[in-house]
Amino acid sequence: MLAKGFGYLKAYRETLVPHALPLQSKILKYTCLIIILFCSVNIVMNFSWGFPTQVNVVIALLVLGVSWLFVKMPLYSHHNLTSFILITVSLITLSINWFPSGGLHTSAPFLFLLLIGFAAVTITGPFLWFTITLCMLTFTGLSITEYHYPHWLPSFPTTATQVKIDIIINLVGLSYLLAWFISTIIQTNQKRYEEVEEASQAKSLFLSQLSHELRTPLNAIIGFSNLMLKQQCLPEAQLKYLKSINTNGFHLLALVNQVMDLSMIEAGKLELHWQAVDLIKLLQEIEDVIQIEASAKALNYVTHIEVPPIEIKSDPNRLRQILINLINN
Repeated sequence: MLAKGFGYLKAYRETLVPHALPLQSKILKYTCLIIILFCSVNIVMNFSWGFPTQVNVVIALLVLGVSWLFVKMPLYSHHNLTSFILITVSLITLSINWFPSGGLHTSAPFLFLLLIGFAAVTITGPFLWFTITLCMLTFTGLSITEYHYPHWLPSFPTTATQVKIDIIINLVGLSYLLAWFISTIIQTNQKRYEEVEEASQAKSLFLSQLSHELRTPLNAIIGFSNLMLKQQCLPEAQLKYLKSINTNGFHLLALVNQVMDLSMIEAGKLELHWQAVDLIKLLQEIEDVIQIEASAKALNYVTHIEVPPIEIKSDPNRLRQILINLINN
């Protein structure tokens, strides 16, 4: 029977606040429902404790305003404006009830803290700081007014039992609301983190497959160009073009390998392959690569080397890419 009742409440909650709504819409909807519930209970308690009728009238108007906002609230956009309207209505209500309810000696300051927390969760951008500033100015103005006009406070003692109970009830409500806000944010961030992880893994898998598919035709180009370079009967111009094809093929293969390295960098596993490198030969290979790009821009790139062969220890692929990037820049 109890499980059936919970199932009915869950289905009814899903009707009021659909699970598919964005986080801000959910928070706004749930907050409106909680305000309506707490204010309704507060009206009953105020009647029983003999609070001024003005307080209950203002709270009843707040319930009507929040109920209208709950029905008319946009679900997928204009969250900032909706939150600001809700906070403004709450500020007006708190300001009207500030003195009849007891001012600083009651739960009103805690409600201001709740409004600021609510603004931080539901409002973004410059609109957030404007809303928080409005809350702080309202609270400061009411506090200063109470300090200068203490006789505006009600005649009943602010240490009365009903005031203490009101503070305790509001603190309990605040605690649960803040806990719910924080847990909701943590769950949402965890979900987004998992989505980012899945997207990262999918990207790494795609890059791996793409690199593998590109290697096959590149290896064929490099292999056939190597075979043709071994032929001695080719004219000098064709040999030059074949060398350029072969060199650029190796360069493109190195770029494909760097795409593979991207996933290794993200995993923190990138390794350098140190070996002896003929620097003069490497510069000549780079010249073959750059000459084609330079010719397309009506430029002439020539490497003049008048030193004996120089051998260094480095990763040739990394060094080649660094030098090509520098020259291109």
